[in-house]
This record gives sequence, C-alpha cells and structure tokens, in this order.
Amino acid sequence: MDLYHHHRFKQAQSQVNRVAGEQAFARAAQRDDINALHDRLDRLTMLCEAMWMLLKDETGYTEEDLEARLYDLDMSDGSRDQRKRTVPQRCGCGAMVHPRSTRCVFCGDEAPERPAFDAV
Repeated sequence: MDLYHHHRFKQAQSQVNRVAGEQAFARAAQRDDINALHDRLDRLTMLCEAMWMLLKDETGYTEEDLEARLYDLDMSDGSRDQRKRTVPQRCGCGAMVHPRSTRCVFCGDEAPERPAFDAV
C-alpha cells in the first residue's frame, strides 16, 4: 500500500512541477510583452516631443497653444479624463457603426469616413 501512495505522490509532485514551469514561462512571456510595450511607449513619447519641438520652432506655437489644443481634444468625447475615446458614427441608414467596423451591420454599406487616429 505504501508503494501505491508513494507512486501517486510522485505523480502529483511531477504534475505540480510541470504546472509551475508552465506558469513561470507564461510570466516571463508577459514580462517580455510589457517591456516591449514600455519600449514602444518611450519611442512614441520621444517622437511626439520631437514633432512638438519642430512645430514650435517652425510656427511659433507656445506651450499654452499646445495645452489648449490638448484640452479641446480631451473634451472631444465629452469628458475630461485625459483620454480620447472613439465614438460610434451614424451610417446613412441611421444605424450606429462601431468605431472599428468597416461596414454597417444593418445595411452593409461602408462605414463612414473616420479621422486617421481613430484607427489606432
């Protein structure tokens, strides 16, 4: 009987070790994904800052101009939350079309034109 329990214990221990290894692998993959996102965010931040510096130097816009435009953009979806949410647009048939849809699900027409940044 002890041999049977010993065998079952070893099987359970092996399964626990396998699951722990899978979880460690998944955590490492998530860390890699998060690090890649941080790298992309850092690059985008630098690109935005470089574009702002060029624009400011070439046009004479001020930080106040930038803040005012940022406020307008933030409020474009109706709330001041430092996010710009894309909102559904009305199709020619009157139905609302999801921001990421390419066609109206009711009539099949192409979705209304959207600004380029809505696709991001």
